[in-house]
Amino acid sequence: MRIVQTVTLASEDGAFGGPLAVAIAQCRELARRGHDVTLLAAWDAKLELTIPGVRVVLARGRRIPGTGFSGVRAPSLLKWLDQNRHQIDVVHVHAGRHALDLELASRARQLGLPYFLQTHGMIMPNRGPLARVLDRTVTRPLLRSAAAVLVLTEAEASGIHHVEPAARVRTVGNGLALFERPDRDDAARPEVLFLARLHPRKRVLAFAEMAAVLAGQGVDARFSVVGPDEGDLAELERFLQANPHVPLTYEGAVSPGDGAARTARADVYVLPSHGEVFPVSVLEALAAGTAVVLTNDCGIAERLDAAEAASVSDGSPADLAARVAHLLTNAAAREQQVRNGRALIAGEFGIRAAIDGIYDHYVAALERENRPSIVWVTNQAAPYRIPVWEALAEQVNLEIWLLESDQKLHRDRNNRGADWEVRGREFNFSVRTLPTYAIHRGEARHYIAGWLGRKPLKDVDGVLIGGWDSPAYWTVARAARKAGARRIGFYESHLLTQRNTGGPLAAARRWFFRSLDGVVVPGVAAQEALLHEGVDPGKIHLGFNAVDVQRIHAETNLERARHPRTDDNLRLLVVSQLIERKNISEAIKAIREPGLENTMLTVVGTGPLEVELTELIDNLDLSDRVDLVGYLPGTMLPRVFADHDALVHPALEEVWGLVVNEALAGGLSVVVSDRAGVASSVAGSTGVHQVEPTAPAIAEALRSVAVKQPVAHPAILEHTPDAFARIFLSALAPSVDLSEPSRAGGGEVSSTHDGSGEPR
Repeated sequence: MRIVQTVTLASEDGAFGGPLAVAIAQCRELARRGHDVTLLAAWDAKLELTIPGVRVVLARGRRIPGTGFSGVRAPSLLKWLDQNRHQIDVVHVHAGRHALDLELASRARQLGLPYFLQTHGMIMPNRGPLARVLDRTVTRPLLRSAAAVLVLTEAEASGIHHVEPAARVRTVGNGLALFERPDRDDAARPEVLFLARLHPRKRVLAFAEMAAVLAGQGVDARFSVVGPDEGDLAELERFLQANPHVPLTYEGAVSPGDGAARTARADVYVLPSHGEVFPVSVLEALAAGTAVVLTNDCGIAERLDAAEAASVSDGSPADLAARVAHLLTNAAAREQQVRNGRALIAGEFGIRAAIDGIYDHYVAALERENRPSIVWVTNQAAPYRIPVWEALAEQVNLEIWLLESDQKLHRDRNNRGADWEVRGREFNFSVRTLPTYAIHRGEARHYIAGWLGRKPLKDVDGVLIGGWDSPAYWTVARAARKAGARRIGFYESHLLTQRNTGGPLAAARRWFFRSLDGVVVPGVAAQEALLHEGVDPGKIHLGFNAVDVQRIHAETNLERARHPRTDDNLRLLVVSQLIERKNISEAIKAIREPGLENTMLTVVGTGPLEVELTELIDNLDLSDRVDLVGYLPGTMLPRVFADHDALVHPALEEVWGLVVNEALAGGLSVVVSDRAGVASSVAGSTGVHQVEPTAPAIAEALRSVAVKQPVAHPAILEHTPDAFARIFLSALAPSVDLSEPSRAGGGEVSSTHDGSGEPR
């Protein structure tokens, strides 16, 4: 594979040490595996940087005055990228909010090259006015369009999702190779080392004060500070002048790549900094066999502490001193910590493990290049729909456009919990939320989106439009037509749920679906409704509404085995919003009918009728037989299914009723209203009783339910998310060849950089 990695700055003083050290390690390992690897970096015209088997292209960097790393630019690297674009498979940018990083990522996007952003904790939420403007105009679009944003910790992933919720975030490791520790004279005076930038966040003064504490306690050691000045050198020099009795020296900076060798000469490495995400200098110390003391405000502190591979401090000079003293005076403890640290480097923090994960992401990105690109527009990320999306994303590049954000979701009492949120979750598809305004009409939400031109749908093969009754769906349909994308509707209603059968709204609905390139329907009831609307039968793609039936089936059986039933009661279940059209009162009344005296009913859900239903239960003297348990996330339903015999779904009006799929997958019998869309699709299945939604009709069906014997092999298990995804794929991308070969290939390893510092 032909890989280009980029890093902001390569300089003799090692000022941009961590990301550069990681980039060097990754490039070296990728080249060792036979890939064609190039490293691009701005340059100080001093550093001599060579990496075995890697082409190093350095260009003289210029800084915008007063901007630090964020203002580093090297326009000739952009030119190099332009000239070599046909010899590049992937671009991997070690990126912060730095001009060079953002320019290189932008150019890769413009050239159509898959690019990755590895942020090293440098792109986190920032409320500063400049950062907010930069994020809105540059950073967020780049995060959103990246093949993946590579992060090191959960905290960093959360930060990236806060900046751009639609980013495709993937967690990888920072990996290093083991470094052979040089022989040391056991009689030599032990050395305690600080090696980092002299930036206020690194807290070199805390290290100096720690040294003073230890010197005052008579600990025989010398203390060394190594690193380029970034603001704290003057304070350190004043400390040295005021405390000549402390055996503390400042050595200046080390060159990039020499950090591990310098750390290997020390006995204890101390990093007292705050706000570290994944400090490479700590990994270098572990790799070099040097004992480590770091603060608890570090992204890997908890992991190192659990592995007993480092000593974790609260960061105060006194606590740092106590932990260093323990390591210096307890050789056995120090050596055990060193062995544990090197074991981590050999395993999860090793360069081979890190590159295994990163390379897998490279390959996936190249495979995505040859796949159709699909956008699915819907109101919310329903948990039951995610398995379908994941199955579809195995075949296409899928982006979900949501009309309702997590924040708006929380403002409604809508029987939906955290399992409906998308922020902070990793999927194999990307998610973005469109800015919309919602008009509320009862249960319905009608969304208005801003203007969409052709650009957001450029190079998209197909758009799945999840409704018709919001202006936002019409806006997307128009933009898709302008962009030349195939437009596919998703229609779930049936004749009994259509609110408007005549007049302008009905005419608009008919025109909308007739104008599309195709429509997917989840069952025969919705198909019948579209045929009634005059939609061309050849445009209708009939599927079967799906949930993750295999998982539900397995988990419910496991729960039955763990918690076998011991009572003889008929246990019924309703899972529903507590609203009028769900008709729950009829299910409650049904259990008072003759022959159902030993029947118990559990109602799962919340809604505005909770008080009214509670009063009904009391008035019917059923408080000992009916239990309103409130909202439960979908992940808990298998446990509930295992404890019940039958689901009752008594809705007066229901587009589908996916809880019927779920209950059937769990082996329950189902009494379902003939007004639910699902009814005609499951009619005739074992355990299904289709009824009028009245208490007597429900009771009659319940008297015939087989108690205690769940359905062993439910027919619903055939209707998987994979099967439903194939229907969408046939509609959205019927003529795209998915068997085209990937661009992922080998390549010859090239030479190192042009000594002039200008790209070749």
